[in-house]
Amino acid sequence: MDGPFTLTANPVIESDRLLLHPDTASFMAIEKHQAINLRFGQAKYNLLVQTDLNVPTKEIQLSSNLLQSMNIPFPARYEVKIANGEFHIGPFIGILAAISKGELKRRLLTLSRYTQHYHSINGILVAFALYGVNPYTKQISGYWYQPDTGKWKATVTPYPDSVFNRITLNKQWRKHFSKTLDNRLFNNYRFNKWEMYQVLSADSSIQNHVPETHLLRRPSDLLPYLHRWNGLYIKPVTGSLGKNVCCIQKESSGLAIKYNKGGRNIKISFSDTQPLLKFLNYRLNQRKKYIFQPILQIQYHGTIRDFRLILVKNQTGQWEDVGLIGRLGKKGAIVSSSITGALREPGETTIQSIVDDPEKAKQLRKKMSQIALKAAQVMDQTNQYGNFGMDFAIDHNHHIWLIEINSRDPHHQKAVKAGRGDLAKKACLSNMMYAKKLAGFISEPTSSPASVSHSTHQPNQSSERESQQDSYSPNSGDRQKEEIEQKEIHKTNESGEAEHTDRISEKRGPSP
Repeated sequence: MDGPFTLTANPVIESDRLLLHPDTASFMAIEKHQAINLRFGQAKYNLLVQTDLNVPTKEIQLSSNLLQSMNIPFPARYEVKIANGEFHIGPFIGILAAISKGELKRRLLTLSRYTQHYHSINGILVAFALYGVNPYTKQISGYWYQPDTGKWKATVTPYPDSVFNRITLNKQWRKHFSKTLDNRLFNNYRFNKWEMYQVLSADSSIQNHVPETHLLRRPSDLLPYLHRWNGLYIKPVTGSLGKNVCCIQKESSGLAIKYNKGGRNIKISFSDTQPLLKFLNYRLNQRKKYIFQPILQIQYHGTIRDFRLILVKNQTGQWEDVGLIGRLGKKGAIVSSSITGALREPGETTIQSIVDDPEKAKQLRKKMSQIALKAAQVMDQTNQYGNFGMDFAIDHNHHIWLIEINSRDPHHQKAVKAGRGDLAKKACLSNMMYAKKLAGFISEPTSSPASVSHSTHQPNQSSERESQQDSYSPNSGDRQKEEIEQKEIHKTNESGEAEHTDRISEKRGPSP
């Protein structure tokens, strides 16, 4: 008589009653008239259990008034967990998918990659925006997924059991959710490139696979390294898709800087360092932070070849290598991003194009996975993650480099462009199953080995564009004031980068 169970409204029973079939109650080891706490997300209500032979064995009945007062969506397929005097229905999983409510509406369709796995999850999936969070009533305004119709319906609910975060949160929000959800929010912190380097370069087992990186304080900082290296990359500390990246290389006549602008590859040559430094002062955004790294020897046949490794936590809470995608940069491009016309193929195919020896190719693939798992474990020591996209490269000496880790939205769906839609599907299922585990509806594993799961496949090469997500920080201030004026602001995040947000009338966020 395992679940899932259907939750239905009974219009005649009292609001403090829960009605079950006697066999269902017996199976759950619940006695008639037993007092128990009904739990839905972070909300609880004390009630008495009653039994009735007319109730189907796979059904749970509650009063219409109670369902309404606790904001419990129905009908839905709920699982039940009974422990510590609680009748816990769920899992109730929240997806923090946007900043504003308008942005959330636009993103609902993209969440089908997660809702397609509903019958493996059960319970309730609620998508919400940060502007839909009321930290004082501990409620969220969002949309719940109706499995029977495949549509989203507006709702107001208590805080969920667990949350899959897909936006950037500031310190106050992270602290708030960590406390109220008991650390059941994952991918809670979006680290930048400099923070990643500082953490990974301090670990002896992985530091040799991270390119030497320095923080750029002024363009003149580059001069010693232009003599030491053959060339270097300048990258924004935050950001993705290869945007605002530039490359400086030595030439016989001096130096050349390359960058992408509007999909075009631009090259400007300089006979001396001073004009170059003057140009950088003009080109680099003074309000942003940048890092610089040496150019890696990862060009093959005139194009950059690198990799995106999909790494997620599964239902046991362990990191799993789901698969590898190869990226073939466009000729003349300095990055392998889709905005520069890069193509994608199965990662094993790309490795084989770099290494002639099949056995050596297998060894490199295995080593790449080991580095990824170790890096994830290191990054996981200070924050809670469950969803990574890791960028790797193999140089001409067959040395493996970990270039970057995307922790906000790794765009696993890009695997479809490599003919590996199965990888994207598996990654999204694992995201949801890990959220279900955090919600308390999957038992703890008996053992905890990190795992590898990858296979080869023939490529379907293509290119595509990505979308970016914004960030929002809750404001400090008087709790009595519930609305704020509509205006545009610039707010500085913890890395020092100015972030643009559009304010709307809404409840204030938690105070610092």
